[in-house]
Parts: sequence; C-alpha cells; structure tokens
Amino acid sequence: MKLHKLIFILSVLVFNSLQAQIEFCKGVKGSPIFVEDFGKVFSKTIVKRIGKTNYKFSGTKPPKEGEYTISSKFNYYPYWFDTKDHTNLKRKGQALVVNASEDFSAKPFLERSIGGFCSSGSYEFSIWVLNIASSENSPCSKQVAAEGGIPVNLIFEIWNEDETDLLRSGSTGQIFSEATPKWKHFGLVFNLDEQQESIVLKIKNYSEGGCGNDFVIDDISFSPCGVETVVNSKKYVNDSSFCNQIPEDFQLDFNYYETNLDSKELLYQWEVSSDSLNFRKIGVVNEALKLKETYGVGKHFFRAKVGSDLSSLASSTCNLYSPYFKVEVLEQPKPPKVLNGKDFCYGEAIILSAEKQEVGSQLQWFDQGENGVLLSVSKNFLVENLDPGKYTYYVSSHNRQTKCSSELVEVSFKVNDVLPEIGENETFLKCDYSYVTLDAGLDDVIYTWNTKDTTKLIEVDKAGKYWVSMHPKNNTYCKSVKYFTVNNLPGPTIMQVEHNKKDNSLKVYTFEKGEFEYSINRGYDYQKSPIFKNVLNGHYDFRVITTDSCQAEGPIYRYTKLKDY
Repeated sequence: MKLHKLIFILSVLVFNSLQAQIEFCKGVKGSPIFVEDFGKVFSKTIVKRIGKTNYKFSGTKPPKEGEYTISSKFNYYPYWFDTKDHTNLKRKGQALVVNASEDFSAKPFLERSIGGFCSSGSYEFSIWVLNIASSENSPCSKQVAAEGGIPVNLIFEIWNEDETDLLRSGSTGQIFSEATPKWKHFGLVFNLDEQQESIVLKIKNYSEGGCGNDFVIDDISFSPCGVETVVNSKKYVNDSSFCNQIPEDFQLDFNYYETNLDSKELLYQWEVSSDSLNFRKIGVVNEALKLKETYGVGKHFFRAKVGSDLSSLASSTCNLYSPYFKVEVLEQPKPPKVLNGKDFCYGEAIILSAEKQEVGSQLQWFDQGENGVLLSVSKNFLVENLDPGKYTYYVSSHNRQTKCSSELVEVSFKVNDVLPEIGENETFLKCDYSYVTLDAGLDDVIYTWNTKDTTKLIEVDKAGKYWVSMHPKNNTYCKSVKYFTVNNLPGPTIMQVEHNKKDNSLKVYTFEKGEFEYSINRGYDYQKSPIFKNVLNGHYDFRVITTDSCQAEGPIYRYTKLKDY
C-alpha cells in the first residue's frame, strides 16, 4: 500500500499540468464528424472496431482486472453502480466498462485512428467518464475507502496520423469514488495542419488497479470548433417582428472573435430557413446580407455558414454555423372601408366614418399620411371648427394583438361655403287669370325652380305650391330652398238664401260685407240686387261675385225652391 500511495503522489505531480489542459470549444461547435456511443457493439468480432487495446475483452462474464466489456449492465460487482449509460440516460444503451489493471505502464489502454477531418481546421475532442465504484459499498480498507478508493486517472492524447506529432494531450486528474454515480465531461481542442485529415486517439490509464479504478467511458466525439461568430444588425434586434414585409433597410453583418483557436481569415455563406432546421443558401458570400427577395408572412431564420475556404464551406464536416438571427413577418390587416368621404357645409357636424374588415382591429385616424398624429381611435371621427376649404385625413386598421396596421386610407373632403340666410317662405293672393311675381331673394347664386326656371324672379298665373333651390356658384352641395304658396283671391261666400212667400222672391245673404253682384244660374248672369223676384219652384245654383277689377267669384250655393201648399 505504501508503494501505491507513492505512485499516486507521483501521478499528481507529473500530470497536474495535463489536467489543466482539459478544455472545450469556446467558439462555435459544429455537428460531430465522429461519434462512438458503443451502442452497436454486441460481439467479440465487432468489438475490434472500437480500436486497439492492451486489455482483454470479456463477453458475458464480469470483467476481471485488466479486462473490459461493452454493456448496458454496469453492476457486475456489488460495489459497482446500477445505472444507465450516458447516451441514453432514460433508456437502455451501452458503454465501455473497464476493470483497470495494476499495470499502468505508458501503453495506451485504447488507441484508434479516426479520419474525415478537414485540413487546417480546429476540432474538439469530447468524452464522458464515470467512476463506477461506489464509496459506500467499497471492499477497500476503511482508510482507502474513506479516501474514495483508488481513483480513476485517464490521459488523452491526440496525434497526427503517422504519430510523429502530439497535437494535444490532457488528463482527467483523479476521479475518486462517490456515493452516487456522477458522469464527468472532459475535452480537448486541437488544430490540424494542412494536408492533415486523420488523427490517432490514445487513452491511457494512469492509475493502478486493485480496490477501485473501475470506470466507464461513453460518447466519444470529435466536432469542428470555430471561432465565436455573431450575426447582427445595426438597426434591428434578433427576434424582430415586421408587418407585411421585412424593411428594405434590413441588413445583417457577420462578425467573429478570437478564442482559444488559431484563427484565420474566414469565409461565410448566408443561409435562410423557415423552420430553423432546414436551411437553403442565399447567393451572398463574404459580404453583408441585404435582402434581394421578398419574405412573406411567417418566421425566417438567417445564419452564416462559416469555413476557412470554399472547399470547407461545401463540406458538412468542415463548416460551422453562426447562431441564427430570427425575424417574423406578421400579416398586415386589410385597409378599412371609408363610408362617407364627401363634401360638407360650413357649420354642420363633420363626422368621418369607416368600417374595419376583420375582428380584433381598431380604427385609427391621423392628420397626416406619414408620421401623422393619432387623433382618434373610433369608427366615427368628429372633426370640429373647420373653415371652408379642402381637407384630407387618414384612417387605418390596427391589430391590437400583433400591433400591425394596414395601409393608410385617404379620406378627402371639402367644407363648402353656405348661402346667406334666405327670407321667410311667402304666400301670395291673386285674382284668377292674373300674374304674381315670385322673388328668390338672393343675388348671384344658382337658381333651380320647380317650374324649371333658372332666374331669380319668375311670374306665375296659377295658384299652387312653388319652390326654388339655390346654391353658391362654387359648389352644388350646400343648397337652400325657399317655398311659395300662391292662392287665388276668394269670392264672397253665401250664408243662406231666404224665401219671401209674400212676393215669391229669393234673397241672398253673404258672410262678407261689400258691393257684390249675384247670380241665380251658376254665374252665367249677374245682377246687382241680392233679391230675385217671381222665382218658380225648382233647383237653383247661386253665386256671388265682387264688383272690383278682380271680380272674384265665390263658391256655388245650391238652393231648392219648393211648391207652396
């Protein structure tokens, strides 16, 4: 045991610097070009494909010291954890299970040649390691168990393909036993020179066997590693939203930053996707992305594919991708329908009305078409205190959820001059068959009479209703109408006809007083006296007429003279 402790101390001193070299890609990591998850290794023949090893393969029996197996079962011994592999932590998978040998010579435990790299590239080596020995069920002495048993300590070396140049190396350091299984992640970043497309991976066990140093390795991978890349826009932020279309001034730039890699001048190719998974290239290389095509409603993801030269851009194992820049084009609401863009008269209520065409929108009224002031959010917009003249306002439909607005619709109208106050409606009396002059009352306007006359004054000879429509010469909208009533002068109205039996005469009495002439035969003959003598029995139509120049006739009054008995 003293010898063991001395070996542990030496290993810490010699490989402390190696442990410090464990690192991961600090830039952008591409898709793996190589992955070994041991999931398809199920026979002694196939197991040879994992690489060379100086350990013995154990198929179905528990691996003894100096042996390994590839299995989904880890608890071959009571003090080994019953757990899952790293690849499929929630379902059955496989990993490489090792019972370390007491011989920890400089020979690699595992050695494998791996191809498919691109020359002059940078790569990340990644591996997961688990100390499978439990500290609680340890068969070690109390002292050794308390110290976590014999620790796991692996060295990783990456060589060029002819093993003449050690590209990078590092150590896990001492991984002691714990009460619960804990997978630990280790990695190295290395650069390949020109014409190097293959490497040799060597994994060495630098800790003795015995009570402890039992481990599992899983998910060995090699991935391209590039410098940190950024896609940005000087004017817009990632995850921007636009209405209807992406603005014409939208532009993306590509930047990269120095990391732990030997950075070189890079080439980049722009790509776009509608689902962030399937990308297509855009014909822009090594320059800012200015959109030359239209991107419709939906989500659009832009990224840059990065490579050291044109050939690396074309190879899926040699290029990297920047994080994507996401924009979304939102559907623009339909423009509203204007209901009453028209003329108005000065002084009347000016109400502009429009109608939205979709649910969830509201109407917004502006004083200008560009950078206008929001005046009202309503269907009906009341405009007050406008002098005569021409005016234009603008209305749009605004979606309250997406914050998108439709195109502005112009609402133009005119506030027209109005006529001076017209006079009162007029009523005229005239003699039958005479004329009356009707006067519209306003000068220098447009006249339209119901008689089809178009002058200020007209003469009429018939009783009836007359009107004239008038509007200013500069508009036909603001009209005023004046009404006239023309009646013929009424004649006297008979109150009664009285029969005088003494002289067999008939006398006419009227409601009106004055000088009249009287007729017994419907107005065919008149006499100045209201008394008609020696009238025979029968039916008579009396009428009274004035004696002035108008000679207005009154209504007919029928009287029946009966025979006296």
